[in-house]
Amino acid sequence: MKKTLYSSLLLSLLFLGCKETTTAPVITDIDSISIDAGVSQIYSANNAVTLSATVLHTDGSNGDATDTVTWISSDSSIVVANGSSISGGYKNGGDVNITISYRDFEDTLTVNSVKLVDFNISEKNGADVNATGDYEFQANATYEDNTTGIIYNNIVWDMNNSATYTTVDGVTTITLIAGTTEINATVFPDDNETNITRSVSYTIN
Repeated sequence: MKKTLYSSLLLSLLFLGCKETTTAPVITDIDSISIDAGVSQIYSANNAVTLSATVLHTDGSNGDATDTVTWISSDSSIVVANGSSISGGYKNGGDVNITISYRDFEDTLTVNSVKLVDFNISEKNGADVNATGDYEFQANATYEDNTTGIIYNNIVWDMNNSATYTTVDGVTTITLIAGTTEINATVFPDDNETNITRSVSYTIN
């Protein structure tokens, strides 16, 4: 009886293990693979951008290869490739090659990470900061091509007192306390050549 129960349990575990096993997609009859060139530029402190890849089959048909190919950045300090998702690395701007590969096939796309040249800190809602409580701040970037936008990536915040903060999707909510609070934000803190710090100060009685 014990042997029967043991065998049944073992078979059940094996069955469950088999059910959880997943197989990576396989591409056959390949003529070439390519990165769709709709994105060749990102902004160094912006959100991640998703690329896609296409396979051309020997019969002339096309298919999606995004999740099957391997994605590699030639310099992860400038642009990080997390699968097909790319974002700015810890260095501020530059060019990299993004390469996809599958078996003996590959393709490469040059991506420019546009350099941030300046930024400022503002209260998101234009509120008068004159009392204790929660306020929403954001950092606003200017890039070398004169594009502007909210900073989502490669930024750290710091206060000179016990004021607390949380950051969600580019908005930093700071709980200001009585006294003088200096709010500091630094972009690209790990890049000694290009990091920039901006500060604003509020005094609340």
